[in-house]
Amino acid sequence: MKPTPCSQKWREEVIFHDGDQFFERLKQDIINAKKSIQLQTYIFDHDEIGEKITQSLLQAKKNGVKIKLLLDGMGSSSWTHSEAENLRKQGIEVRFFHPLPWQKSLRLFWQSLGIQKILIGFTKFNRRNHRKLCIIDEEVMFTGSMNISACHSAKLKGKRAWRDTAVRLKGPGIIPYLKACDIAWDYSLKLILKMMRDKKHYRQHLLEQLYHAKSRIWITTPYFIPNRSMMRALRACARNGIDVKLLVPHKSDSSTVKFAVESYYSDLLKAGIRVFEYLPSMIHAKVLIIDNTVTVGSSNMDHRSMFYDLESDVVLSHEENIKIIDEQFLKDLRYAREMLYSKWRTRPLIQILLEKLFICFRAIL
Repeated sequence: MKPTPCSQKWREEVIFHDGDQFFERLKQDIINAKKSIQLQTYIFDHDEIGEKITQSLLQAKKNGVKIKLLLDGMGSSSWTHSEAENLRKQGIEVRFFHPLPWQKSLRLFWQSLGIQKILIGFTKFNRRNHRKLCIIDEEVMFTGSMNISACHSAKLKGKRAWRDTAVRLKGPGIIPYLKACDIAWDYSLKLILKMMRDKKHYRQHLLEQLYHAKSRIWITTPYFIPNRSMMRALRACARNGIDVKLLVPHKSDSSTVKFAVESYYSDLLKAGIRVFEYLPSMIHAKVLIIDNTVTVGSSNMDHRSMFYDLESDVVLSHEENIKIIDEQFLKDLRYAREMLYSKWRTRPLIQILLEKLFICFRAIL
């Protein structure tokens, strides 16, 4: 399920482009929690950041806070059943969204070895909880594209740290996200049906936004693999004089995805869409600016976010924060290389063949 970005104004909005500042604020809010914490994340690494957040959760539990930790089985594949069980023994409720075999108890593992169970498991494999969402005391919400991972920390990774964006919010807009957390936690057929409806609604809403753009569409995404409808909309907007800019990483964490993304460059550039590759490090932020509407969250403009995964996105409402996002986009462009069709069309044949190969797998990348 993907909550539709809420149009209600948030009372408080704090933007983070710095991973270290984000994790420090998240850690302090967890420690200071009074009643409850719901943390759902795609990746929860066993590194220095993961250890700090784990210790913060354990401290909150000692203070009597009810904690629910939902990890994606695939994204947090390094986790095992015994590691989750260790946290459960200390009072933290832990579940895996579509767990892998080693994340299940021995009894459930043996039960999953039947042919029917294996086939069902393959169908679930492609549906993941891609959210990075933490709700504290049902009042404070953190979301965006930062996983619980040291890859976002400049203190730990230096210049290799990923460029990312996250937000801390307070206000009535938190209600649908609370419901989304509850539905994902109590996984059932209801979730699958709601997810299918919400995904269709999201795609329709996004298309309407694109076609109604008046002046600009600025996209930051690490994984740009749109469906045909989105490509048609973007090309049409560019040909109608809308300023369409796309910012993607030059250094991707996935070479297969990189080739798939590059397969779109020719069509984009010929339509007048300006494409930029961010050079310093992996850019992992997911930001969509359409005129003066800014959406920040975990969704990429790819098949996985559009059709399969649980996501969490928010629309910012404070003018000063919209300006901050604008300025960050323009700053990122200063550290990016613009792709030119005259040069791109002369790329080697092997590059073209790899693009054609990996775009065939766009639905599962």
